[in-house]
Amino acid sequence: MVAGALWPMTDPLDVAPAEPFAARLGSGTDATFVFGYSREAALGHREVVLRIFAWADPQQPPAGLEPVVVSADPTPQSQPRVVVNPDNGKLVVVWTAGSPPQRNVLHRVFGPLGAPLSAQAIANDSLVGDQTSPAVTLDPATGDVAIAWTSELPSSATPQKVSAKIFPALLQ
Repeated sequence: MVAGALWPMTDPLDVAPAEPFAARLGSGTDATFVFGYSREAALGHREVVLRIFAWADPQQPPAGLEPVVVSADPTPQSQPRVVVNPDNGKLVVVWTAGSPPQRNVLHRVFGPLGAPLSAQAIANDSLVGDQTSPAVTLDPATGDVAIAWTSELPSSATPQKVSAKIFPALLQ
């Protein structure tokens, strides 16, 4: 697919047949798009899944690669967000994991076809309270990734605040 071209979508594309929750779409390189969502896992909790679609022919629907489970962690996972470096196709998924009131924001880097390039890591510095509602953005020139989230500390003077952290060259 060439930059700026549109796929002539006349019928909906079935991107996640297993009833996704909190679905997020991310644009990839000129020939891909990325779909992150959470779904019910076999162990009875929600897991975050990544699915990449690639165009071989701009006149045909994109082909979906098999879903990739982002984390094997058995705690509940939700609120996935995806950002893709359009220069190299690398992407990062951020999500919320754990049970209230001790949830954390995690991130993991993947290659253009969904192969993991890093282990999952906690984005937030504080492990006290609830860290939820992640957002993610990218500077494609440097590969720097900024992750923001909501911190909830009910017993503090400021029970809710927005926190953010920059991860230099994460998607370079």
